[in-house]
Amino acid sequence: MTGGSQNYILETRGMCKSFGGFQAVEGVNLHVAQGTIHAMVGPNGAGKTTCFNLITRFLDVSKGQIIFDGKDVTKRGASHVAKDGLVRSFQISAIFPDMTLIENVRFALQQRRMPAMNFWGSAARLSVLEDEAMQLIEHVGLGAYANQRAATLPYGRKRALEIATTLAMEPKVMLLDEPTAGMGHEDIERITEVIRKAAVGRSVLMVEHNLRVVSELSDRVTVLARGQVLTEGSYAEVADDPRVKEAYLGTAA
Repeated sequence: MTGGSQNYILETRGMCKSFGGFQAVEGVNLHVAQGTIHAMVGPNGAGKTTCFNLITRFLDVSKGQIIFDGKDVTKRGASHVAKDGLVRSFQISAIFPDMTLIENVRFALQQRRMPAMNFWGSAARLSVLEDEAMQLIEHVGLGAYANQRAATLPYGRKRALEIATTLAMEPKVMLLDEPTAGMGHEDIERITEVIRKAAVGRSVLMVEHNLRVVSELSDRVTVLARGQVLTEGSYAEVADDPRVKEAYLGTAA
């Protein structure tokens, strides 16, 4: 996507993070365009998770800026940026194994829509969110399991439920950290489609090791190596870059 910074929903400008004498992230400039799926990839130890923790404010930035929706959020707390619409999937902590799927999603909606309401409030008061919770469950392909306990779901469907609770927070940017990790082929296909549907009307930033998933979903890819941006472009562009092959394989192709 071309154009000025007004097209970017999320930017980092010279973002750095050091732990003592170790520079984990150095000068990362990231540009996530409005309405796109942007992947962040790189070999182990490249700094991807640290970048996620900085962007979602679980870690403080040593140097640089984070701009979200046109505002500097570098100093804002994790809960505040989540309420602003910059939401990482695990921030919800709403996957309660002994609750049904619809109860899980309804509770996530409650957090967003009725923050002052007591969790143990009457069923009648919570029922106003029932229809919307069901819509979200159906959106991620779990409608048939709405009244099952979350603990009974296989791993891939639990990840889909996690995405549903994330969507309940009405994210402008949804951050997904290795959404297909540990999944078999069938679950990967299911979650890939869930992410594609979830991205409609919002932006997604994801860390993902499965490069086939990255190639199918991503509009733009940023490659990190040793805490720095190695290159950025379409999947085809970065996959053909000799520096990327060297970072992954250890030798230039």
